[in-house]
Amino acid sequence: MVRLGKCIASLFAVAESARVKIASHSNMDLESMVMVESISAAGGMMGITVGGEINKACESEIWSPELSPMFTERRVVGSGATACVWLGKDSNGILVAIKVGKNSGGKGAAHALASWSSECRDMQMLRFDSCEHGKDMLALHEMYIPTCEGVGPTKSGGAYYIMHAAGTTGFKTAPQEQWSVDQKKTLFASFVASMYALHEVGQTHNDLHGENIVVDHNMHMALIDFGELKPPVRSWVEGYKRDGNAVWRWAEVLAGCPQGDLWATSFDQGYLMPAVASATKSCLISKWSPGADFMKVFTQMLENGMDKKLPHLIIELYKTKFIQDYAPTVKKLFPADFAKGCLNWDAAKQKEMMLRKQFENHYKCDTVPTFTWTKTSTKKGKTRVREVQQCGGLKGACFTLEKSDGRANVWQCEGASITRGAQCGNFPACLTNLHEAYAYTKTWSA
Repeated sequence: MVRLGKCIASLFAVAESARVKIASHSNMDLESMVMVESISAAGGMMGITVGGEINKACESEIWSPELSPMFTERRVVGSGATACVWLGKDSNGILVAIKVGKNSGGKGAAHALASWSSECRDMQMLRFDSCEHGKDMLALHEMYIPTCEGVGPTKSGGAYYIMHAAGTTGFKTAPQEQWSVDQKKTLFASFVASMYALHEVGQTHNDLHGENIVVDHNMHMALIDFGELKPPVRSWVEGYKRDGNAVWRWAEVLAGCPQGDLWATSFDQGYLMPAVASATKSCLISKWSPGADFMKVFTQMLENGMDKKLPHLIIELYKTKFIQDYAPTVKKLFPADFAKGCLNWDAAKQKEMMLRKQFENHYKCDTVPTFTWTKTSTKKGKTRVREVQQCGGLKGACFTLEKSDGRANVWQCEGASITRGAQCGNFPACLTNLHEAYAYTKTWSA
């Protein structure tokens, strides 16, 4: 997956050029402001800043009335010159953050919308993955994996983005939190369960630092920021980005082991050495008594980390008695309307919905005006002029509307245009009639 900026993260981590004015400091308000950094971080029309009064134009000029029926109890909580953030409850009664920006001209709006759409699409496909794996896996995703509910253009030419809310307390503050030993064990078991929910559907997180594992005021843990999602064969295997290394790192922190204070905010592959690994295991046995089956997997996980090799062993660790004993009862915290009824889809319907979602913003290549270019060749005194297709015989492309002569403005065939988790950046994408999702793509229109 191409990282487009954090989809789900605390607004207090947003870059200086993209901060939000906080109108309310209540616990619930702050927690509902997470998951909008990808919008806030976009420059231009979506820039917002901390502090000051709420923009009086939020309701009168920036809010798009066609969105109103989607939410109840809507109120504005943050603003900038051209964008505002509202809280509201969706059709499931779940509190969400809604970011709306007006079109301030230029290409910024189109590029921002393309980026948000790509990340939102990848997150929604992840929810479809969980459906395909059955009700128990869907339940885990609805508890630990917040998702994007929607993104799109407004009738006024701006854009909107809707995200579930999650906690604001990151694992990085664990050494300072007044959590009990049992609460820490439960949080660790929840963390392993959340990673299991990803790994079991063929994805790895790859960015599990202390701001991307969050806890709310009810002690519910969730993962955020899915900008580095990858299948295991493409996942990071070194440093803190390795999912397996994140396990023993946060076990050390939550158990209050000697390296915990350091690893809460600073981590590197070089920290994993035989002597350190041995000390971590001894500490866990002493403080948590996690059992022989847990320690067997945990030891192999440490060794794989030192050797910089796969597998991560998340699935195996999840099945140990310690994790099963401390994992909390599953609750539906993050349901999503776009996946409603997905457990009733047969294999054909599941495949169709996944293809529709993955390629919903692609075009039919043969409707793009620059799909063909004129080739002129001379052989034995005879000149031949013919029309040649871009990406002939291939399934898709990142394309340009600039005319080609076969050397300049050649389309980028296949690659990012057909690979899940990839996107064409500022270029549009299309599929040819050789791709199975061709029928679900849009016709190009000037």
